Amino acid sequence: MTLTIGTQSILKFDLIQTSPGDDASIAEALPALTREAYLNADYYEVYLTPERGQAIFVGNETKETQSTPPQALLNCEYTWQIEVFNSSGVKIAENDGYYHFTVIGQEISCAVTLIRPQDSGNVSGENLELTWEEHPLASYYQVHIWDKDYKDILDGVCLGETSYTVSQIIPPGTYTWYITAYNASDNDVARSDFYKFTIP
Repeated sequence: MTLTIGTQSILKFDLIQTSPGDDASIAEALPALTREAYLNADYYEVYLTPERGQAIFVGNETKETQSTPPQALLNCEYTWQIEVFNSSGVKIAENDGYYHFTVIGQEISCAVTLIRPQDSGNVSGENLELTWEEHPLASYYQVHIWDKDYKDILDGVCLGETSYTVSQIIPPGTYTWYITAYNASDNDVARSDFYKFTIP
């Protein structure tokens, strides 16, 4: 009896991502994402995701050892990763873990600033008003509230204003709320922190 084993590809974790370095802070809106050329690489797939907002690269295919984002990055933390594929389309390498970098010094951030209720504040459950600062890239916002058991009280109410009055009476308890900002292309471009409030 003969057992024939075809060519085996071993995934390695020795790709070197050179810039931006892990945990780097950079003041560039269009930074080059660079890596060392990898032996037997036919192409690379690039992943770039902000801490808040929609992914910028999701498996973006290139034969180059440098990629530039298609849009200006915001003040935000980003995660990036490179995967290496051979001529048969088999992944042969990647970096040993995700890299993170922070963009600073830009006019716009990926954060929406909440105004009220403030984090850990006490409020009335009747005619509760939520307010936040306008985001420069926002065409509209979605409002979310959930209770301590993660049951949705508001799940993605869409509006173009920077305030919203909850029509229902919310019973006593502790709740979490946040805002997501979307641009005219329906891409989420920013998000607030998660704030808690209590109705005594």
